[in-house]
Amino acid sequence: MHYSEFNFTPENRYLSVHLVEITPEGLIQVPEASQNKRRFTVVEINGVAPNCETIWKIGETLVVEAISLEKTEITNASGSVYLVKENFIAGRLEFIANE
Repeated sequence: MHYSEFNFTPENRYLSVHLVEITPEGLIQVPEASQNKRRFTVVEINGVAPNCETIWKIGETLVVEAISLEKTEITNASGSVYLVKENFIAGRLEFIANE
């Protein structure tokens, strides 16, 4: 049997995320080859372990310690799946609309 789509649910206080970049037009997904060596990076949440201590929302944008990102061998429609433990999250990004 061959599967092309799947759902991945993180466990043990992990969040699944993908890398994004902030541009004047909004958030864009970052190709893996263009990652640089910054201390912090911006990610968007794909999935949340049920035992996380904080309430996280799918699609929420976070700042995390770049070294804490763990790339998995799993690839889905939005690219490689990365995992990060919730204690490596530095903060949330909330975008404010210009009037």
